[in-house]
Amino acid sequence: MIENYFLEMRKIGRGKYELLEFNCPIFKISRHFGIACEIERELFENVLGAKVQSGDTQRDGKGICKFQIEYTSDSKFNRKFNKY
Repeated sequence: MIENYFLEMRKIGRGKYELLEFNCPIFKISRHFGIACEIERELFENVLGAKVQSGDTQRDGKGICKFQIEYTSDSKFNRKFNKY
């Protein structure tokens, strides 16, 4: 069970955000099965309807997990909410 899930989302440009996970919810699994990080990235991509790239990961010894999120004019989110 994950308690106190800390994350931060920062806007880094027009339609671009950085998601920072300070305590990885899947760390114990990802230490043994690296594909878990890719599955998490795909989950964010599908839920957010945006292009998501992973950067630093706690599994690789970094202090946080970083994801770059980019909404484009044709993303599901923008079509649904008419935002860009």
